[in-house]
Amino acid sequence: NNLVDYKDNHSVDVISDLMLYASFIFVLIAGVIGIMDLLKKKLSRFIVVFGIFTVVALAFWILLDKVMNVTLRPLADENSYPSTHVFVFTFFTLTGVTLLFDRIFKDSSFKGLVYLVAVILAIVVMPMLRVIAGQHYISDTFGGVLLGLSLYFLTIGFGFKHRELINDESKEREINNTEVEEIVNKEETVDANDSNIEEVNEIETEELIKK
Repeated sequence: NNLVDYKDNHSVDVISDLMLYASFIFVLIAGVIGIMDLLKKKLSRFIVVFGIFTVVALAFWILLDKVMNVTLRPLADENSYPSTHVFVFTFFTLTGVTLLFDRIFKDSSFKGLVYLVAVILAIVVMPMLRVIAGQHYISDTFGGVLLGLSLYFLTIGFGFKHRELINDESKEREINNTEVEEIVNKEETVDANDSNIEEVNEIETEELIKK
């Protein structure tokens, strides 16, 4: 923390604020997708988990900014650790990008590049801006990154684990349905063959009677 000469830089502070508020777009997108799922009566578990941890993140934000006083900021008499800007931005940005590629841009060829940019913004750019703005110590931004990543991985873990089980059950049902269809087709084929044999026998019988 003593490696940096902390100065109040309002313009950089505004940029970090705008980045933080921009990350709320992902919450809005998740809400819209959730409403659409409800209308279809098929709500995604990932959306529910994202919603729950969004409430948790906002609760932590208020608690850390307004209630707790772990350490004071370099230039203000406010709680400094961890950086809530970094924490919330990291969580919303990474989870939001995951949501976009899971529900909207499933076959995008730019997935890896977008993830890389999101990670750089979350763990490099935002922390750097908060330090340059004189709002946080370097250790504060580390704490924000760790807290944001923790909520992100919890959301991914709880949001996708059950879906994998559902997918497995769906595949099992598809396999069972396929097997049933094959059995039905075989029975229909056997019935058709039996009908053909009966027709041939009837024809042969008629020919014998005529003779």
